[in-house]
Amino acid sequence: MHRQFRKLLENATGISKHIIAVVLDIRGFTPFCQTVDSLDVATYVKKVYMKIIDDYFPQSSFYKPTGDGLLVVIPYDEKSLKEVANTAIESCLNLLEDFEILCSNEPMINFDTPKKMGIRITRGSACCITSEEKILDYSGKVLNLASRLMDIARPSGIVFDSNFGLDLLSSEKKELFLEDSVYVRGVAEEKPMTVYYTKNYTLISDIYKAPIKELKWATVSLVISLKKFKLLPSNMGLDLKSRPLDKNRIAISIKHDSAEGYECCHYYDLHDENIDYVIKGKEHMIRFEIEPFAKMLESEGAKDDTELRFCIDYPTK
Repeated sequence: MHRQFRKLLENATGISKHIIAVVLDIRGFTPFCQTVDSLDVATYVKKVYMKIIDDYFPQSSFYKPTGDGLLVVIPYDEKSLKEVANTAIESCLNLLEDFEILCSNEPMINFDTPKKMGIRITRGSACCITSEEKILDYSGKVLNLASRLMDIARPSGIVFDSNFGLDLLSSEKKELFLEDSVYVRGVAEEKPMTVYYTKNYTLISDIYKAPIKELKWATVSLVISLKKFKLLPSNMGLDLKSRPLDKNRIAISIKHDSAEGYECCHYYDLHDENIDYVIKGKEHMIRFEIEPFAKMLESEGAKDDTELRFCIDYPTK
């Protein structure tokens, strides 16, 4: 597949399209990978993706796996906007309600699976990269915003910003959402942005209620092959340059390129049970448990020579 992707890139062009971007994240995916064999993880991911595509978003124009989730792109125009927006929200609400039992009738799934899902929805124009009438990818602000809103939809639920258009929704759907103001790094650092979230599923953490621009940020990063990562002891520690002012604002990402050429991204905070913040005297570090992350990465196709990109952002003096 990666060879076909490389060939298509030679004649690729970009065109602007209006889209609704739906980013789905399976909550608790990393600890799930720690307790289940990698072959079973792959089977579960395959079944989940198939059901999401076939039963909830069959009319979408583009799908892309994101490691522990799925990007769904739904095009619209001026005439179809209201209908498409309501259909997208309804599909997300149905998926949110059904997710816990999504694979309950699958004979191959005879093990416990994740119970919660986080969903971010954004709307606007994006660059569609196409070649030979095939969509290769989408890029643009609307996709970046969907990524930035990722952690807000916790422990589960749906989050979308005010630009999506609450007034597009039916009165019944509007009643399912609450409004709040949040600060989001890279998007709304000095002035808060308005978001809407499912009142029965989502709690907005206090860490999103304070301005970000007032803080100075430090970054620690590491590039390591999966093979070397697996050869480490039971955990890997990355030393921070200084003491974080607020450990609840520590943002952690693990990224790698897939065989098809797109970037797989995983975002974490200290709520993940396989990541620890450790203090030893004057030293501060973030420690990763090796086995669960290695199993997760292998389940999505990472090989021994795959480069893993670890990045930690944190506020400092």
